Amino acid sequence: MDATIRAERLESDTEALSNGTQEREGLIMLSHEILIRDSLPKDVAVLTIGPDAPLKTAMSIMMLEGVEQLPVVSARSKSKVLHGYVGWNTIGESYALGKEPQKVRDCMTKKGLAVVYDNTPLLNVVAVIGRKGFIVVRNEEDEFCGVITRGDVVRYLNEMFKPFARAPI
Repeated sequence: MDATIRAERLESDTEALSNGTQEREGLIMLSHEILIRDSLPKDVAVLTIGPDAPLKTAMSIMMLEGVEQLPVVSARSKSKVLHGYVGWNTIGESYALGKEPQKVRDCMTKKGLAVVYDNTPLLNVVAVIGRKGFIVVRNEEDEFCGVITRGDVVRYLNEMFKPFARAPI
């Protein structure tokens, strides 16, 4: 985590902490200074799959990695082109409609896909992540650079607020 936390008691009614939070009368308040790039999982490979990959491969990756969806990308030159995503919901929908999907492209969708830039304040998209389960992240060069899930946000906030916990976490 890049953010630094100052844990001493604050003298003023409201004072900014160095990690983008504020404390007011003992309550911690998140600031808009925490950016999406700060909460991207570090040292974790971004799982993706290509549109022409066998659907069974996508399902195996999702089961083994414990994820609910995979971004569907293809490599063109140096950057990856985002085509959509495939998830348990899109696979189930295909089967429910009587289709017999064989490839990822048969089940992928862009419907409901939320794409944000990594310089977006985290608080601006927490509700979207909560509702959709994940967002896809691009950098300023418009390159796909990751995914943030509900679990990622919870882990990030847990790490950020550990110094303020009254009981061991």
